[in-house]
Amino acid sequence: MHFEIIPIYERGVRRDWKVLHKLPRISADIHIRKDQFGPLGRESLTAYLHSASLPRSVHQHQEPQDLPPLWDVRLEGMATLAFIIEGVEFIGGQMYQQAWHCKVSDHKIQVPWTMCQRSTLNELI
Repeated sequence: MHFEIIPIYERGVRRDWKVLHKLPRISADIHIRKDQFGPLGRESLTAYLHSASLPRSVHQHQEPQDLPPLWDVRLEGMATLAFIIEGVEFIGGQMYQQAWHCKVSDHKIQVPWTMCQRSTLNELI
């Protein structure tokens, strides 16, 4: 699915929320799959960014290749229009804690109850 992503940690150190809000979001599809072989030496659930299906104009200041894959991914938190996935990333042979704040693009949100035609049952709500 297509999301706007901000990495929460910088080489294992959590960024301040004020800094996070100023960072450009990375626009890409997130794919999560089980990888049998990886840097952990065992099977691992992996999240990576994929942008082949997106037009070039969709990308904001950063390209998806700027974020290394997350290994041993788990869902850390979820809200109505956003979620955080957490795992570890490898940069220069070192393993660091990382989390991605993922949200639906603001211009693509459609409220579900506005998509259907109105009916007489709506008066009961």
